[in-house]
Amino acid sequence: LSAYLRSVLAGHEATVQAEVRMLDDLGRWRWMLTRGHITQRDARGRVLRLAGMVLDITEQRELREALRASEVKYSIIYRTLPDAAGVTLLADGRYLDVNPAFERLVGLPRAQIVGRTSLELGVWAVPSERQRVLDALQRQGEARGLPVTVRSGADSVKGLMSARSEHIDGQHCMVFVFHDQSQELRVREELLASNGLLREAGRMAHRVGDGLFGLRVRGRPQ
Repeated sequence: LSAYLRSVLAGHEATVQAEVRMLDDLGRWRWMLTRGHITQRDARGRVLRLAGMVLDITEQRELREALRASEVKYSIIYRTLPDAAGVTLLADGRYLDVNPAFERLVGLPRAQIVGRTSLELGVWAVPSERQRVLDALQRQGEARGLPVTVRSGADSVKGLMSARSEHIDGQHCMVFVFHDQSQELRVREELLASNGLLREAGRMAHRVGDGLFGLRVRGRPQ
């Protein structure tokens, strides 16, 4: 603080404020906030007297550090989340933030998404589904796992939308997550097709007089 204090004593600062650590009588380091102002100067404007107070802000400092750590933790989760997620203003639908998964989904960088709306970007393959999400937010304050279809380039992607209305920095916002079900639906269709082939094989075997059987090897069904 020496450079700052020299500036104060030279009369270059109207007020004094600094956060410092001090050792208390129990050997603990405490964060202290020093605040004051100049009460007397000499003829050359140099400071002769300061008046102020020292406040113990250890608890506030610890809470601030815990909050910062929490924000970092959730930011990491948000950025690495495999599902598309983001925040929009409920007043006009403009995106305030999106994660990398959302950028990949719509095929645009964050800089070209933030400040625009989902309608401007053509995100909704079925525009009426957007209103269904907004209606759920208005009625319940949240939407959970609503089936929606969004556009990803020239393709349509089916998935589940979950959202909550929240106040962020004094603004009424929607926080959302979109879970892409494309892979799950493909696997389901392949399983259904495989089961259909097995059923057809069974019918064909029955018609020609062959049979199907199951056996157990060492207690495990085969």
